[in-house]
Parts: sequence; C-alpha cells; structure tokens
Amino acid sequence: MINISSQGVVTLSNISARSSGGNGILVDNFGSGKPVKITRATVWGASVIGIQLKTSGNVTMTDVSAKSNNGIGALIDYITIPTQR
Repeated sequence: MINISSQGVVTLSNISARSSGGNGILVDNFGSGKPVKITRATVWGASVIGIQLKTSGNVTMTDVSAKSNNGIGALIDYITIPTQR
C-alpha cells in the first residue's frame, strides 16, 4: 500500500502497488487546493480500493491502470473548499 498525506503538490510517477491488504494507493491532500498528478501507475489486487484520491486540487492521471481489485478500481473524492465572502 502506498499512503501519502500532504498539504502540498503530490506527483507520483512509475509506481506499482500489488496485492495490498487495503487500498493500493491512497493520496490525501484535501484542503490544500494543490494538484495531484499520477503518471504511469499500476494497481493490481487491492482488497478495497485500487486508487483513492482525496483532494481539493486539480487531478491529472495519465497511463494509469487499476486491475483485479476486489472493490472499486479508482475513487476520486474531489471536495471544493468554500470561499468566504
């Protein structure tokens, strides 16, 4: 399992997660408004969610594969940050 919690930009490249006992890849940078970029990633055999993103920034995924996961292949929780007036 790859688990990243950050308040900044998250960039992942050339990674794989296989046969994990939970999520394959979990990225949480919610509240930062910073982007998440995943390039050339493979997740296979996760028991819950292949790729889960919790973010309030832009998401870019290129050449990403989530196969044979027992739950959801990819879940993107995009949560907007309310602006104050």
